[in-house]
Amino acid sequence: MSPCYGAIPIFLLLISTTNALTKQSNYLNFVNQFLAPQNAARSAIGMKPLVWDARLARYAQWYANQRRYDCALQHSNGPYGENIFWGSGDDWTPAQAAAAWVSERRWYNYWSNSCAEGQDCGHYTQIVWSTTSRIGCARVSCFGGRAKMKPHLVIPLLILFITLATNILSASSESSPVSETDWKMPDNETIYRISKQLCSGCAGESLQFLFAHNLVRAAMWELPFTWDFQLERYARWWAGQRKADCELMHSFPEGDFKLGENIYWGSGSTWTPTDAVNAWTDEGKYYTYSTNTCAAGKQCGHYTQIVWKNTRRLGCARVVCDSGDVFMTCNYDPPGNYIGERPY
Repeated sequence: MSPCYGAIPIFLLLISTTNALTKQSNYLNFVNQFLAPQNAARSAIGMKPLVWDARLARYAQWYANQRRYDCALQHSNGPYGENIFWGSGDDWTPAQAAAAWVSERRWYNYWSNSCAEGQDCGHYTQIVWSTTSRIGCARVSCFGGRAKMKPHLVIPLLILFITLATNILSASSESSPVSETDWKMPDNETIYRISKQLCSGCAGESLQFLFAHNLVRAAMWELPFTWDFQLERYARWWAGQRKADCELMHSFPEGDFKLGENIYWGSGSTWTPTDAVNAWTDEGKYYTYSTNTCAAGKQCGHYTQIVWKNTRRLGCARVVCDSGDVFMTCNYDPPGNYIGERPY
């Protein structure tokens, strides 16, 4: 037998193994995009994390496939708790769907166990429900380009029936998704772990930027940021433009910001991402929530951008300039600091 023929099966085996590993990696990333934002919301109030359930994922995929032809935002009326999402276009991610559900937290009042008038918060309360333990989700691109994502959260049958009955919130309801004692700050280790999950493939400075931001947001009960590599590329481009002069200037013309942006300059080459975020966060002492203003003669916009309730994604860069000083920039999407709106 010629040696070249003997090599063919080995080559095919290696290709097959590589493809299998790639598929597994892609699937784990898909699962994590659903899990991480929802478990971050649960961690923020002391709830145990949800675990992925393949059976529920199969059910979710089955129903998502039923909606492929119309993308109608309607429930399956099946035996599980259920959140559904529809987005125009086919580039919506699991993390964006989960973030949309979690963002309803601001409409939920624990003390009255009700949503704000005219607002929905049931997607959020299902995510943080104390007895919910497992989740399975699916995503499908519908004909016409609309994406639909569907998770199923399950608990034992008897408790599930009670949950579905009590998750329709009203001021007179006697049940709540969590108990009063559950409302506590997640510890730094938990926030670091969540940040690492939301920064897949990140290391070094990128993770430092994300972790430092999410520490600040956790203190205000805000959803953690997800690292965005497109925003990072933009930040790196702008940092590169400033390498020659280290001038403290924004990448956008005044009044024409397409993204949120915080910038930082430090004399000397030892300043870190944590130093920059701490400097921006320190402005919080100048912000008054009741009047939604900064103290006279002081800045607080860097801080309010960091804790802005609707901002979801972050990308940053650091450069040592030709002068030996440090320039850092972070971009935020969607941007914050809208006039007349409070950050949280």
